[in-house]
Amino acid sequence: MNWLIELKNVTELYRPEIAQLIASGIVLLCYGVLSRRIAPFIYRTIAATMLREEMNRRAMVVFHILLFLLLVVVLSIIWGIDIKGLLVLASSMIAVVGVALFAAWSLLSNITAFFILLGQRSFAQGVTVRIVDGSNYV
Repeated sequence: MNWLIELKNVTELYRPEIAQLIASGIVLLCYGVLSRRIAPFIYRTIAATMLREEMNRRAMVVFHILLFLLLVVVLSIIWGIDIKGLLVLASSMIAVVGVALFAAWSLLSNITAFFILLGQRSFAQGVTVRIVDGSNYV
C-alpha cells in the first residue's frame, strides 16, 4: 500500500503528460514481456495436445490480437480517452457479425439438407412429405 502512496507522490512531482508517458512506457514494456514470455508457453501447451500446426498458429494469432486490444484499451485509459463510444461500436459490430454468422450457418445447413435429401432414394419429385411440428402437421 505504501508503494501506491509513493507512486502518487512521484506523479504529482511531474506534469501529467510526463506521468502518462512513464505509465505508457511501463505498459508497453509489460506488453513486450507478456508477448515474448507467454506466447511460447501457449505454443508449447497447444502443441502438446497434438492439434494440427494450423490450429497452433491460429491460437497464437488470436492471443496476439487480444493482447494488442488490451494494450490499446489500457493506453486509452492512461491518456484519458473516453472508450465508451468504442465499446458501443465494438458491441454493435460483434452483434452484426453474430447475426451474419448465424444466417450463414442457417443457409449452409439448408443447402446441406437439400443435397442429403436429393441423394436419398425415398425422397423424389412428386412424393408427399408430412412435416410434424409438435401437435401440428403440414
